[in-house]
Amino acid sequence: SPLSLTGHLRSAVDTIFDYVDRTNFAALGAFGIIGLLIVIILVLSTVENAMNAIWHTDRGRSLFRKVMDYLALLILLPISINVAVAGDAILESPKMMGYISAIIPSLWLIRMLLKFIPFLFVVLTLMLMYLFFPAAKVRTSAAFGGAVFAALTWFIVLKIYVVLQVGVANYNAIYGSFATVPLFLIWLHLGWTFILTGATLAYALQHRNHYHFPGSRPTPRRWLQMAFDVLLTVYRNFDHRLPTGLEELADALPCEKPDDLEKTTRLLVRGGLLNRIGDNGEEQFLPAAPADRIAASEVVRLVLGRDSVPSTGGHIADMIIRAAEQGVDEKILATAHTTAQVSDHAA
Repeated sequence: SPLSLTGHLRSAVDTIFDYVDRTNFAALGAFGIIGLLIVIILVLSTVENAMNAIWHTDRGRSLFRKVMDYLALLILLPISINVAVAGDAILESPKMMGYISAIIPSLWLIRMLLKFIPFLFVVLTLMLMYLFFPAAKVRTSAAFGGAVFAALTWFIVLKIYVVLQVGVANYNAIYGSFATVPLFLIWLHLGWTFILTGATLAYALQHRNHYHFPGSRPTPRRWLQMAFDVLLTVYRNFDHRLPTGLEELADALPCEKPDDLEKTTRLLVRGGLLNRIGDNGEEQFLPAAPADRIAASEVVRLVLGRDSVPSTGGHIADMIIRAAEQGVDEKILATAHTTAQVSDHAA
């Protein structure tokens, strides 16, 4: 009955208020702050992992470096967003425009500054993110180019979001409030999408001379070819007392993708054929042993792998690999290295 329903509702409301009265808001505030910090750290860690994936690196960073970068972004990003939103709000406020006009008489200059300064704040924030978040060496010019693109697209999406929010709010007071949440989530998703797209553009700008669009993966033969080419390049540069990093390998082997070269160097370092020094994108590669002490079969086994299962196919594969190893001079790497040395001296 209606009276029974009213009684139940009153009882439920009384119970809720009783819980509210007994709630320790000081403790809740402390837990809320801790929870917020955990969420922020998880979000920024996800952004950092995305940046590392874009820059094709899996190296970690020190805890101190992470804390400093996270704090810088936590300070700059809210300021940039507030400045960006405040710029449009000031332009739409006659009262604020009147105050500023008393200081700067030129209306054209006021509009230009209110549009340029927020854009500059966002560009600088994104550029710092692109420079310091990836565990790789990022050039300032590449980070700036990606930041400009990301800031432009971010402002376009922000403008569309503000227009839609105002339109929905004017449409209906009740349904408009429900529409604000999905619109905000869409804007948030598109905003981060363009920020990550800007990071991808920064990577492409830095590797524009060697950038390859995603395509098919190299075949096992291509991986084997890359391994020998990388080893010979490192030995050649070592003889000339030249450094060999990923940039030098990309210059020497322009047909190969930089991320494939990085995977190859990682494999050779793990297999003990190369040594790596340095970190954070400034690493260099050195020979782990003289060329005449590295057997061709060692490189083949490292690239093709040593694991197999007890099957007929595995037995056939092992026989083919053993036949290939027996048919090739084990010192072929040293021979190729010596031939390259003779050619260099002749040149």
